[in-house]
Amino acid sequence: TEEIQRLTIAFHAAIVDAAASPRIKVVLRAMSGLLPGNFFALVPGAIEIERKGLADIATAVADGDADKASDGYERMMGRQGELVVQLFTDRGLFGQVTT
Repeated sequence: TEEIQRLTIAFHAAIVDAAASPRIKVVLRAMSGLLPGNFFALVPGAIEIERKGLADIATAVADGDADKASDGYERMMGRQGELVVQLFTDRGLFGQVTT
C-alpha cells in the first residue's frame, strides 16, 4: 500500500501542478491531515476506488476533456469521502446521533 500511496500522490501532484490553482493546493493540504498515516492502509476499499477513478481521470486528460476529468475527480473524491465517513462512524468518532 505504500507504493500505491506514493504513486497516487505523484499523480495528484501532477494534476494540481497542471491546474495551477493555489486554492486546490490549500484544500488538499488541509485534507491531508484528516487521516494520519497511509490512507490506503487505513480505509477499506480506498484502493479500488482510487484505481478506477484515476484510470477514468487519466483517460479524460489524454482525450483533452477537462470537464470529464473534473467530473471523474469529483466522483472519486466523493466516494472516498463516503468511505472515510463510514470509517469514522464505525470508530464512533461522530458520537451518538440524537433527534
